[in-house]
Amino acid sequence: LCEKFVQDYLTHIQQQLEQCTTQLNLQATTCPETLTMTLLDHHLKEYISSQQKRFTRKIYHQLKRFKDAIHKKRLHHILFDNNLTSDQKEAINRLIHLRESELQIRKELLLLEQRILSKLLPVSFDQLDSLIASDFYTPALEDQYSLNYKLKRSKILQETKRTWLDILMESYDIKMKECNRLYQELLTQLELDISNHQDHHHDARVLCRTVQAYIKHLTIQIKKDTFQEMASFHGKLTRRRQRSKKAKQTIGVSPEGILNVNDHSLAMIGHEYLSRHGNYIRPNRTALRSYKERVKIVQEQQEIMINQTKLRLTEKCHINAKSNIFKQFTERLQACLMLHYMTPLPFIEHVRAQRDLQTMKLIRRKLKKSQLLLRETDKGGNLYVAHLNEFEQKAADYRLKTGAYEELSSSPIEEILSKVTRLLNDLHAKPSQISPAQYKKMIPSRLTVELAYMYYNPKTHKNPITLRPIMNTIHAATTGISRFLDQSIRPLFDMHAQPRPIIDGGHLLRQLEPYVRNGHLKPTTLFCTADITNLYTMLPQDESLKILEEFLLEY
Repeated sequence: LCEKFVQDYLTHIQQQLEQCTTQLNLQATTCPETLTMTLLDHHLKEYISSQQKRFTRKIYHQLKRFKDAIHKKRLHHILFDNNLTSDQKEAINRLIHLRESELQIRKELLLLEQRILSKLLPVSFDQLDSLIASDFYTPALEDQYSLNYKLKRSKILQETKRTWLDILMESYDIKMKECNRLYQELLTQLELDISNHQDHHHDARVLCRTVQAYIKHLTIQIKKDTFQEMASFHGKLTRRRQRSKKAKQTIGVSPEGILNVNDHSLAMIGHEYLSRHGNYIRPNRTALRSYKERVKIVQEQQEIMINQTKLRLTEKCHINAKSNIFKQFTERLQACLMLHYMTPLPFIEHVRAQRDLQTMKLIRRKLKKSQLLLRETDKGGNLYVAHLNEFEQKAADYRLKTGAYEELSSSPIEEILSKVTRLLNDLHAKPSQISPAQYKKMIPSRLTVELAYMYYNPKTHKNPITLRPIMNTIHAATTGISRFLDQSIRPLFDMHAQPRPIIDGGHLLRQLEPYVRNGHLKPTTLFCTADITNLYTMLPQDESLKILEEFLLEY
């Protein structure tokens, strides 16, 4: 039995060795057979230059650290060798203690933020998972009811942890404000005490500045140490989460992918990948493509950029595309794109890119095989996976509820395009109707025109989950007319509309600034918002056109 085990093990090692040899032979084909002396000299110079820079930075940091230590001793000598009373020295030590306490609280807050980013919350937060345990109630069948139960449990856990997190972060903020308040009060008392005990006003002012400089120097040093510690702490948390199976199964506070399906294999593979959000930097997967494919991508990107630049240069800068400066720009652009797409990835990044690509392909195959649909949620910042039948049923319910839409059996794009083109041609043919420039802005292009369509994003923050309809008209036949009318009418509307309309959240904050400066914002001020259900059908088109006509006739 032992002999058979050893033979099998040796066979397995031999197979792995053959696979590695095959991979090395494939990679060797892309490497040059011979290295010229010029190339070797160039890379050696680059290596020496990088090592010199690294050594220079190391010496600079050591020198700066020594200078900081000398400066700290000098300030300490100037401060405590003066004729200070015991009460004043005790007050200075209390000031230092308060500042260190505030910085320690800030450090704990930064550590908590790193835990949130790494999706590894403190142990006290994970105790809630066992409190609302998944085995508290287990449905007999794996059906839609069991899925709804799991989704509700996850949502309750996530919202509760977010509430706890808000309370914890608010407590940190209160502690820091309290330390800062005590620090300012004690500093004011110390300055008054020093002024009363010093004969000359100038000496008292210099001594107070020395106290502040000494504490500021300590503060800067503690902040530097804290930020250096944050980098290593983030790496430790990331590695711990990668090794911990329990951490990956624990529900956190960050937006996570919602899988409203019974496919356990997809839940195990896709949940971690689909839950990655903005702080995850994906490796450049184009490096995995062949050389010919990357050259083709470079040519396509260069053609797009060159065409757009030609159009802008002739319109804005009046530079001819055949000029020498444009030729130099074209050559440099090609060199930059080649460098961007042809530079090989480091080994670790290459492995990560391959793993991500395989995971993405696997998720796509499972979605296609099981007829699942992947959508970005509305106001959630995460992804939602559900069966295609669920989306179709909810979309049909929405159309039936509003009574404003119907499903088309054939595309009327040709009819719409011909009507719009004929209308604009008639207006252009008539004198003093529309100018050639206006006609050029509004006329649709047959190469890019598409039929406007409706799609839906799930509202996972609602119970039950509903759909938000979105109209995609970016390439519709009437988009040019719509943009031209908006550019023409909106400035007039913004000029005469009272009160001024609010465009978005940033515009609202800018509008509130004079309101706050004038003292109108008080604790009793109430803000009211209106949520319009079915915006596309709530506003009658005929009445809207009449109101617009009256507005234009008046102004």
